[in-house]
Amino acid sequence: MSALIPFAVLKPEGPAIAGPFPFPGADGLFECSERFCLAELQGVLKRKEARMNTLGKGLAAVGLLLGATYAIELYNRNQAESFCGSVSASETRDNVVTRANSHGLFVSPLDTNESSVLVFNHRAPMWRYACDIEFKAGKVSSKKVFSAD
Repeated sequence: MSALIPFAVLKPEGPAIAGPFPFPGADGLFECSERFCLAELQGVLKRKEARMNTLGKGLAAVGLLLGATYAIELYNRNQAESFCGSVSASETRDNVVTRANSHGLFVSPLDTNESSVLVFNHRAPMWRYACDIEFKAGKVSSKKVFSAD
């Protein structure tokens, strides 16, 4: 036995028609004579809205992840650039190594060459930047920052 419940039916070619139509009974089938029943349409819209909410949350999560990665990249590059920029042309290799250690930066232990020094922003293998400082006659001749990974 199905109850008659008044609701509107949307017609694809025209305006909505209001009236009592049989609502699904115990058998769970819609007995609408029109193409869409409002109840059916509302269910479809709710499912579509739920999918859009999930998609929006997923896109927001991806955006936050990309933004965080970019922020970490900028922060680490800024550390290396600020140290490299603070090195003056009159500094010696020992002075540069001492200042790098006091700033918490990592000086490459493999770099025993007196003509250059590599100063990294940190030891970890990701998002490392290095300041390559070259010396001539005991003084700084050039310096550049590059991605060390």
